[in-house]
Amino acid sequence: STPARPRHIGNFHTPGSSKGVVVKDHYAFVGDDDHGLQIIDVSDPSHPQHVSEMSLTGLSYTLKQVDNLLYLADHRGGFHIIDVSDVKHPRHLSNVDTPGKSWAIDVTHSTTGDVAYVADDSDGLLIFDVSNKHHPVLLAQFDPGSHERGKEKGYAEDVLVKDNLAYVSFFDMGLYIVDVSVPSKPHVVSHLAIPGNARSIKLEGNYAYIAGWESGLQIVDVHDPRHPFITGYYDTNGSAWGADIDQGHAYVWDWWGGVKVIDIRDPQHPVLAGQYQGRDDIEMLRRQDNYLYCANGLSGVQVFDINNPLNPIWVTGVDTESAVHDISLDNTHAYAATDSGLAVLDISNHFQAHTIGRLATQLPLLRVSAAGDTVFAIDQQGTLLQLHRAPATTANDAPTLHVQHRYPLHATALWLSGHWLYLTTDNQGLLAFDTQATDGQLRLQAQYPAALAKLVTGNPAQQSSKNIGSKNIAPVSAPIIATWEPGVGVHLITLTQDGKSFTRLALIDIVEPVTDLALNDAGLDVYSPDVGLLHYVLDPGVKPRLMARYPATGRQQRFLIHDNNAFFAGEPTIASVSLIPDFDLSPSHTTQDSLSLTLHLPAHLPLGRYGLGIKNPLGPISWYYNALDVHLAPRKSPKFTLEDFKKILQQQP
Repeated sequence: STPARPRHIGNFHTPGSSKGVVVKDHYAFVGDDDHGLQIIDVSDPSHPQHVSEMSLTGLSYTLKQVDNLLYLADHRGGFHIIDVSDVKHPRHLSNVDTPGKSWAIDVTHSTTGDVAYVADDSDGLLIFDVSNKHHPVLLAQFDPGSHERGKEKGYAEDVLVKDNLAYVSFFDMGLYIVDVSVPSKPHVVSHLAIPGNARSIKLEGNYAYIAGWESGLQIVDVHDPRHPFITGYYDTNGSAWGADIDQGHAYVWDWWGGVKVIDIRDPQHPVLAGQYQGRDDIEMLRRQDNYLYCANGLSGVQVFDINNPLNPIWVTGVDTESAVHDISLDNTHAYAATDSGLAVLDISNHFQAHTIGRLATQLPLLRVSAAGDTVFAIDQQGTLLQLHRAPATTANDAPTLHVQHRYPLHATALWLSGHWLYLTTDNQGLLAFDTQATDGQLRLQAQYPAALAKLVTGNPAQQSSKNIGSKNIAPVSAPIIATWEPGVGVHLITLTQDGKSFTRLALIDIVEPVTDLALNDAGLDVYSPDVGLLHYVLDPGVKPRLMARYPATGRQQRFLIHDNNAFFAGEPTIASVSLIPDFDLSPSHTTQDSLSLTLHLPAHLPLGRYGLGIKNPLGPISWYYNALDVHLAPRKSPKFTLEDFKKILQQQP
């Protein structure tokens, strides 16, 4: 309704991979790839409901609906004709297994008969008489390679028919306009090359809007079908797969680039009016199970499936009233710190995360941490808000929040661990509070020097004891904490057994600015925009040593480590990298003038080339690029000589 800001209001997680959809009478008919036809009730867009489904032979793609009949292009299964007059019990009428891979279908309905036009990939445009719904008959085939000398076969992807003209997009050859006034005798009217690759087509007035894949949206003037020409274009940052046109705007489905809204009221000068994905940078990442929750600024909360960590898959989004800066996950609930207050989300189903409550605040909230009924947040002035969550009275009610206490502490970051609240401040350093006071007030238990604590890790190591650096630390219940002091480096500290003070375990010299830290069983990870992600090994009794460095590749600021993979925030999209496993390093030969080192590489080191950095304690790191090359051992060639071949020939009868 507001093109400049499209809002996500609901979704239905189909079992397959939805490729095409048509909507009629509040029912969505979905081509769901290898899961056939799915019929969804969308009368309430925020809560779509499954109605029925039908298994089909191929990979269900795009659809065309004519009255109560559904024509479905089934890619590897040709096309189907389905009666959907009873949406709960759709009836399959017929199927034609086309020779190619059907991408799209259009149908014309007239008193002289019904005709279906199928974009059939390498077999071009196929034209069928479908007057008899049970027995479609092939009338003709159009392929540019068979009509123009010297042309190779094209790959038809989409087709639309209007006024006896078929507009056909060929992925590799652009737009063909074909006269189909006599369906059995199609012939070319004109041809126009399209930059990139031509995919879907939409017709509106005298213009054809073509998704050009890597070339974005291409606008073609077709008022004279014999002489079409490109009048304007908008190159999206993704790969334009399809588009819909409505009231002077093109809504472009931009593959990894999300949804783009293009103002096309001046077709010669289209401009970006709005977008869904990519409206703002990701500010914070949190994880629950194999799902990543992103505090995505003006894009709200975005949820990604990270079962394949190098290819996060968008699952759903939750729009908020204002920009989201941080998010905290607590079992079935998430708490989002926004410019207008705190938003409470139900995340019991990752695919249908949605807002169930809000708490308005006078100032924007920048950080939040929640556990159980206790929620803490930091507002724009650094005031710490202690909130209490009252449980819902019924299953359908949302939990309510109210502010219990306010603490003017100039706070910058926080996190909860057990009954401890750790807080970084501008003027008092790192503070540790006990949250279990009977009167509900926070009790300050320990403080680290005020010069420190510009940043503190958000997922500390939870070991009960640790032997780091030169100090033996007795078992403690508090986690080890990493905090950064500008110009000095990263301190590893922990609470003493009595919980009254902090003890420093080690100091790592890092002079570059640090924007995020993370401690886990594998060691310490530090991110600096100047040098990238640094991984340190925390060996017992030894000063932490740098094991690996992953160079910065963009504007990343924050990161999250999960299952030996790193995910980065700071740009509109998630970046990720698989971390190399730790390896052992030992001196093998030492003289007065030289030192030989032996690297013991793990057997499961990923294939690739690696740079090697050697640091002199008194100097900088010396880098040797492509020092290691890990590849599969070549297969041994079978020992088969010409003499062996002659012997085999002699054995033949």
